[in-house]
Amino acid sequence: MAEERNYTVGFYRLKKAYTHGFSISPEGVLYLERGEGHFLVLGVFNSYRKGYAWGRLHFQAELPKGSICIVRGFAVEGEEAAQEINGYLLDNSGSYGEKKQYFIHLGELESVNHSDILLYKLAGQYLFLSLEILGEGEGCIKDMVLYNPGDNFMQTFPEIYQEPGGFFHRYMSVFSTLYFEMGQAMEGMETYLDVNLAPDFMLPNLARWLGIDIPQGLLEENTFRKFLREAYDLNRRKGTKEAMSRIVELMLGVKPVIVEG
Repeated sequence: MAEERNYTVGFYRLKKAYTHGFSISPEGVLYLERGEGHFLVLGVFNSYRKGYAWGRLHFQAELPKGSICIVRGFAVEGEEAAQEINGYLLDNSGSYGEKKQYFIHLGELESVNHSDILLYKLAGQYLFLSLEILGEGEGCIKDMVLYNPGDNFMQTFPEIYQEPGGFFHRYMSVFSTLYFEMGQAMEGMETYLDVNLAPDFMLPNLARWLGIDIPQGLLEENTFRKFLREAYDLNRRKGTKEAMSRIVELMLGVKPVIVEG
């Protein structure tokens, strides 16, 4: 099986990219700014292998109705040439129109309105990708990942069916996408059960599993997490003075004075 080398396009890679008409959130989401021109050039990807056949690009696109999403790409050999091209494409002094024409001129790939794109026709150690959105309105691009070799599914079939970019390959890539997305969700499943890492919307569910009903929004997030960390022990001591005192302290931030009559 081919070595798997995946590239997640997150905040830091996007900050180093050339962008026009996009804003970047700390979560690594590209938001469309006002206007019609939206263009992204990602910094060079290095496979560290000559003649490397690239895999698959996948992202989530939430775009205005009627907009067009165009992904272009090409691959080259030679570190010196790759660095020169990378320097030009990421130079903020150049116009995005010039960079767009560069991709059109050299591009070996152009994909329109697809968020799951096979890159097998691109062969070379260094890969360059651009993304253009034509249209106006609110929208975003997120969860961008470059998968290599792209389809581990294909490694399970006889060699005769493993032709890169063939009909069977394109057909199976649909199921491969579902498989990867399911795998990513399962890899992060444990965070939903960790009081320190779970998203805030999961906190009421964690509380209910302990027999405690606290509606969403009743407590500040930090207070809710502190309470859940001690909930099991407090539940064992429920009805006692110590438990009541600790609950009040956790909820209000003040240790109560209990006067017994």
